[in-house]
Amino acid sequence: MSDSTPLSPKTRLTAINDGTLAGTWEWNLGTGEVIINNRWAEMLGYTMSCGVVAWQKRLGSIRELLALSDQSLYDAKKQGRNQVVIATQD
Repeated sequence: MSDSTPLSPKTRLTAINDGTLAGTWEWNLGTGEVIINNRWAEMLGYTMSCGVVAWQKRLGSIRELLALSDQSLYDAKKQGRNQVVIATQD
């Protein structure tokens, strides 16, 4: 990228956060949702590994959904700190 090509505001902010190792948080006052980045969590002594699964009609029961979620969480923890694993169905 040349010096004359401007970066989008989101790209600039991401580069600044990554380059300075800034801990950030966002709070949506309307919904109460709070989003924190990994650095902020680490500064508070937390690490974040999570398993993600989405409900799909092919799943037969809530037990299967929870089992997939649990397995993806365990897989994320096995990979180390601050990992995300998205469950897939065969």
